[in-house]
Amino acid sequence: MKPTEPSPPTSSTSFGTDLSRERFLAILRAGLSAQDYRFVVQSALQWLAAFPGDLQVSLAYARALQGEGRNQEARNVARGLCRSDPENLEALQLWQGLEERLR
Repeated sequence: MKPTEPSPPTSSTSFGTDLSRERFLAILRAGLSAQDYRFVVQSALQWLAAFPGDLQVSLAYARALQGEGRNQEARNVARGLCRSDPENLEALQLWQGLEERLR
């Protein structure tokens, strides 16, 4: 009898199939709260490679960039978010704060 190999995840990402978007966002929020910005940046980039255009993950990514002191990059991401969703108040506030900081 041959041992059975686990079947590969059906998702094309390395996140597997058990991680919901809501749980992933909660993990990113926890990373931001813990000021583990590198983790949030790396995780968000990996998620966005699989799911481009996810505005909430992009916002967490921008906040993590800001936390790392990468304010110009964070501003560019926040600006893009505002262009994609002009009614996103969190992105607008982040963008405005970064614009003021970078003056």
